[in-house]
Amino acid sequence: MKKLVLVLLVMVNCAIAQDTIHFRSGDVQAVKVNEVGLTEINYNRFDNLQGPKYVVEKNDVSLIKYSGGHVDSFKVVVSEKKIIKPSSQAIVQSGEQKIIIRGSKLLYNNRGLGETRLGILVKTHPDNAKRNAMMRPLMEMKQHRTKQYVFGYVGLGLTVVAAYMGALSGLVAISGEDVPPPIFGTAIVGGAIGITGIVMSSIQKKKRNQKKMEVVSIYNN
Repeated sequence: MKKLVLVLLVMVNCAIAQDTIHFRSGDVQAVKVNEVGLTEINYNRFDNLQGPKYVVEKNDVSLIKYSGGHVDSFKVVVSEKKIIKPSSQAIVQSGEQKIIIRGSKLLYNNRGLGETRLGILVKTHPDNAKRNAMMRPLMEMKQHRTKQYVFGYVGLGLTVVAAYMGALSGLVAISGEDVPPPIFGTAIVGGAIGITGIVMSSIQKKKRNQKKMEVVSIYNN
């Protein structure tokens, strides 16, 4: 009974702690509002507070209801078009500039485009809707990259261990002695897991590239 009450209290607290954004489109989202600026609202989705930050124009929002009960209402404001000035810390984008795909390489402004610069392009894109659409595959690309390295290192390490154990068992056999089961078993298991790790790393690399191309596709359209 106590556990049930505790779970209910946690659920109630979570429900109370969330903010809600009411969009002019009629959509309502549970979020955690981080900042309300002059023209934009910065927030995290409530079901993924540690995930990507989203930015929306205030003109697209009718009101925000905060967890404490306070409500902010917004009117549509017509403002002058922003002028984006070049910065050494950001990549200024042109509406006509596209990311060029050449085989497995990406080019932007006649320069090679790695995943770090691709991330900067996404985060500094002037179109909020397109930027938010690109953030999800960009985060998934980074997750697949991490998994690729983890599986790759584990697979390589276990393959080396298996090779060492195999060589050791070979030396024991040459000496005329019986190969101890632990050595033989470790070589087989290590080799099997090592190969599996390498295969899984290859799969994650393929998924990583697919997500990268998904980001590029959204960017160019």
